[in-house]
Amino acid sequence: MNFEPYRSNVPVYFGVKGPKALRMAGRIADGVLTSIMTSLDYLDYVKERIKEGAEEAGRAHDEIKIASYLLIYISHDVEQAKRLVKPMIAKYLGMHGDHAITRNPGLGETDINLFKRAFIKGEDANKYVKDWMIDTFAIVGTPQDCRQKLQAYREAGVDYPIAFQIPGVPIEETIQQIKEHVLNGEI
Repeated sequence: MNFEPYRSNVPVYFGVKGPKALRMAGRIADGVLTSIMTSLDYLDYVKERIKEGAEEAGRAHDEIKIASYLLIYISHDVEQAKRLVKPMIAKYLGMHGDHAITRNPGLGETDINLFKRAFIKGEDANKYVKDWMIDTFAIVGTPQDCRQKLQAYREAGVDYPIAFQIPGVPIEETIQQIKEHVLNGEI
């Protein structure tokens, strides 16, 4: 590098989702960046795999930080917020397919296959997204709802929540919502 780093010990994060890679992260990484669609149930799975790897290497598992991509949309119009996140949820449920990301929160084989088939065929799967899926895979709703849900992620072990942009919503709007309603010292 032709510049002096901000700090000499730059942390290494693994952006992984499979059990072997998560265990390896527990053995050697400074942190893990979880995939979009990280639910609280999947977060438990992630932490357990990290812990297994850390114990294999003689490390303390709580040294390994967790960053998570989270779908966040704050609005007093909760129905609009749900409509805006549905396409992302449908897309990523199809993309992830049969994986701990989809299984751990309770999707069964039928639902997983619906989303996977639609994704492969390039079809609209929004109609298959149920409210419980939105509640599980996204942080949407009123400012109070979103603060509570984000706090649940923090308490469950997410050190660094990363807001994932919702298509059709200008990034400036998302940043302003988070600045106004989340970064006000309440979390």
